[in-house]
Amino acid sequence: MKNLFYSFVSGSEYLVLVALDTEGCVYYASAGELNSQASMVELMEKDFLKAPEFRVNSLNSASSSLVNKKSEVKIKDTLEKFKSLIDFENKDEKIPYKVVFGTPLQRKVWDYLVNELPVGSISTYQKIAQHLGMPNSSRAIGNCVGANRIAVVIPCHRVIGSSGKITGYRYGTNIKKTILQNELGSKYGSTITN
Repeated sequence: MKNLFYSFVSGSEYLVLVALDTEGCVYYASAGELNSQASMVELMEKDFLKAPEFRVNSLNSASSSLVNKKSEVKIKDTLEKFKSLIDFENKDEKIPYKVVFGTPLQRKVWDYLVNELPVGSISTYQKIAQHLGMPNSSRAIGNCVGANRIAVVIPCHRVIGSSGKITGYRYGTNIKKTILQNELGSKYGSTITN
């Protein structure tokens, strides 16, 4: 069984629960409102019931035998990178991650998001479906995007409806809007309709 450790990273406008290993590699990240810690932990625990090969521990209560000093440094470094990313100090921050959940199609879509949608860009479910050779599968692409369990790092927030409107987001459309406003800056109003 692999031990993962979770901690919260508070941004100025939202919160991220991050579960990572002793090397600082992220396996799970969910975004939520600043006062939603309990529900975020509950959702994470529910998700990890589908991955019994992992045990998720609170970083605050992890025993010293599970996290040594070298691991503490790596974990702290990743959490600081996450903080920089969600506070919009470094929009291009690279955070190591490993996908635990997901079907082959979901992973294909997530790879596309990571590799083809850099900071400052957006796409639509329809365009992604076309790019992946599935032109009539916008809804399937939407389901794949919505199943992402590594918020912000896998940029599912960069996918909007064909109309230019912000559509569903696993972590809430207000958080999606906040992230996009900060990533797109002045381009936000000319690109996205509310």
